[in-house]
Amino acid sequence: MALGYLSSHGALAQARVRQSPLTIGVTRGASVTGAPSQSGNRPGAAALPRCHDLIVLPNALALSRTLRDDANTKGRSRRVFLDFVVDGCPLYRLVRARGLDRITGLWLEPTLAPGQFWRQVEMLRGRLPGDAPGGRAAVYGCAECGDLACGALTVDLQTTGESVQWSNWRHEFEDVDRGWTASDLPEFPELSFDRVAYGEALDDALRQAGHSFN
Repeated sequence: MALGYLSSHGALAQARVRQSPLTIGVTRGASVTGAPSQSGNRPGAAALPRCHDLIVLPNALALSRTLRDDANTKGRSRRVFLDFVVDGCPLYRLVRARGLDRITGLWLEPTLAPGQFWRQVEMLRGRLPGDAPGGRAAVYGCAECGDLACGALTVDLQTTGESVQWSNWRHEFEDVDRGWTASDLPEFPELSFDRVAYGEALDDALRQAGHSFN
């Protein structure tokens, strides 16, 4: 269930309350971290990691220091990053429940070069084009190397004078035989943020990373 955009209907957002889309199904028999089940069943609704029962527009964004699941285990490097927390719900929970090992591009450990971190933030502000095909914004990428070809969760990121909107979530990657491949993720929520508050959250991301760009 997707949330409608704010666009010119900002007043409507003050009163709109809907059932939260911030819940998704996981594989039957899997843990909430999305580990595959022994049976290999397709994702279903046997378990629903829930963040809220209700959600109110506009959405509120915060950036939270997060450790990658199962870091330092075999084949999984330690990664600390800033996760997107929407209305109190860490979106990394939804990514892991989908069975994907993806983190945001806002890495804290190991540190990114200041210019790389700044570019991620500017892309999220909508000031730079998205780094995925078609100008889409990659909001979660490979936890090992950050290469989008390994797999990334992307959104259409649009800005207006009053809002920033994330919509049409996809999982995209480069297939050896088929080339660039994308699958829709309709269970992920369409989000609409107040532009001023959204910008302040990204300013906080720069502060947490120890950068001071304008």
